[in-house]
Amino acid sequence: MHRLGLALDELHRLMKSDVDARANVPAIVTWIDQLACPAVRDAIHDPRFQQIARWPLDNLVPGATTPIRQLVERVDGALIDHALQLRAFAQSKQIWERLLSLDRAGIELSLATERPTGFDNVDFISRRPWRDLASPLDYFGAFMGCNLIIPDEVPFALFLPYANPALRSLGDFISRMLIQRLAHWQHELHVFYVKCFTARREITGKVPRNWGKVAASAATLSETSMSLMSHLKSDDSDLRNSCIAIVQTYAAFRPAAALSWLKLDCNVVRHGGAYWSALIERRLDLTVVKRIGVALEDVQELCETHASLDDMVRQFVESKQLVLVERPPRVYWQGKLLQADWDDKRAIFDFLWELASRTQHKSELDPDGMGSLTKSTLVNRCSRLKTYLAPELRNAIKPNGRGGYRLDIAPDAIETVRVDLIEKAAEID
Repeated sequence: MHRLGLALDELHRLMKSDVDARANVPAIVTWIDQLACPAVRDAIHDPRFQQIARWPLDNLVPGATTPIRQLVERVDGALIDHALQLRAFAQSKQIWERLLSLDRAGIELSLATERPTGFDNVDFISRRPWRDLASPLDYFGAFMGCNLIIPDEVPFALFLPYANPALRSLGDFISRMLIQRLAHWQHELHVFYVKCFTARREITGKVPRNWGKVAASAATLSETSMSLMSHLKSDDSDLRNSCIAIVQTYAAFRPAAALSWLKLDCNVVRHGGAYWSALIERRLDLTVVKRIGVALEDVQELCETHASLDDMVRQFVESKQLVLVERPPRVYWQGKLLQADWDDKRAIFDFLWELASRTQHKSELDPDGMGSLTKSTLVNRCSRLKTYLAPELRNAIKPNGRGGYRLDIAPDAIETVRVDLIEKAAEID
């Protein structure tokens, strides 16, 4: 981490002011290449760093099975449902006529040839024209626009970096583009919702009954969208943006770097790196350089916070039979790391964590204490888990005769490492 500190000191010297920075463009590019990139090389290969930098890929895009991905899908469904309810409401004769009159200042027009302004947008949304609200192809930049199944020839300014400042800087573009898409579709629906609400209020006599469904679908969309936004803009988002910014910079200056842990197509990584290389080297944007500086500071803090964690885990591994680390998930047995992608096998890792935690407290794992999990689910998870364990550890997991399991290891030979508790302790110190 000493190299990170030296790199930051040099950046501060080069960028004492914007005038100094513009005069030192070649030196800043050299700084990124020869100081910043070597300084973050160890972080790039750190599992903790990789887990944070991979977060939008693991949690937001199609194929993810996390709760936040399920929330993305609920928001997606809420957009469609609200559009369908608005479309059905607007097509009732009274509302349709009133909407047209609002457009044309009361001039009577043929309903066969005229449609209310905004209706086509709602109808378009109701057909779900997008591939998905989140795209892995946005990892390196705002590349996918609305992510339409049939792309528009002319993209909306909202999705263009030169027109939208939020898309100019390094960071988590998958989340940013999801936010932009959601905001775009919600705005189109809200404009027409207000128009329908006005038309409904101005009708005398019997009003179409399905307004209640329109209002309910609007409330659902608002609620799910706010919940999703709270996840995307949580306290963790700053560090996530910084880790991803480091990856984007590294890909720009180290095109041959091994970034397979992103699990992205190599062409996506190569083109993404070339995109940022052009922006940084040929058109040095000082905002981008400053963002790199902030990212380095955040990563330096991350690495320093976890230095004590590494030492602690090392001591436990040397003195305990079984050590489990919560984040990123790791399993050590008799001093050796068990090789498995536990991030992709979170359910069975959680099963082992629960079993080890209960054994530490001289207890056993019973179905009654596992919420909605059935006996058959526990049997399935135990069977899958054993395929990734060393023989001695596999044989230590035994049925307890009640549909649950026990771990035949002494409680004081087990350690479960909660990363969040260590981080809080570090903050207090």
